[in-house]
Amino acid sequence: SKDKHFEYKNAKFLIAFGPLGAYQKEHEYLAKILNLNYINLGFDTRGLKIATPDEVQRRIYPSFKKALEYINDDKVALITTSKEVIPMFGEALNKVDMIKISGTGITYDQVKQFEESLPSTLVIPSYGHFAAKSSIGFLNNSKITYYPSFPATNFFVVDDNGKIVPYGKEGKIKMVIAQPSVLLIKEDDIAERAKPNEVFGVDGVSNPHR
Repeated sequence: SKDKHFEYKNAKFLIAFGPLGAYQKEHEYLAKILNLNYINLGFDTRGLKIATPDEVQRRIYPSFKKALEYINDDKVALITTSKEVIPMFGEALNKVDMIKISGTGITYDQVKQFEESLPSTLVIPSYGHFAAKSSIGFLNNSKITYYPSFPATNFFVVDDNGKIVPYGKEGKIKMVIAQPSVLLIKEDDIAERAKPNEVFGVDGVSNPHR
């Protein structure tokens, strides 16, 4: 929600701190667009949600340690991560220009809290499946509304009979991921159907949750 513009002539780094696979490919491409050096600090997320805290620490700590070294050297323009990891980095994230955070459970209030605690940093909420391109979130009227990276990903919000619900009404998200290497239809989350905005010409979803 902050109005900021960044232009990089002297290359800094984009750190993709998250799942392996398509997530890394997406951010490698984004680094090229932004004229940033790409660093893959991905880790295996399979079963991570049900893993013990010790197992989570064991898996992510090597990547976290490397990311923190780059951040403390003031070399990071953009880092991608989940909302749960942000407290691990602490105030060091004020040295980063942008943070792209992901996770179904992100709320409007949480994003505003991150913005207040990191006044020098642009906080960008994102949503989606790890096999798809990220959907970028916009903060408006105490909601986060996400728009898909159409045509690679598209959202349909449907009722129990599979019919698309009216705008502003809640239903099940049918996320269609259609890429050369993968075709998935996911129906895990609930959200409100949102109208297209001035940037995206397709429907969005507001406040997704499970």
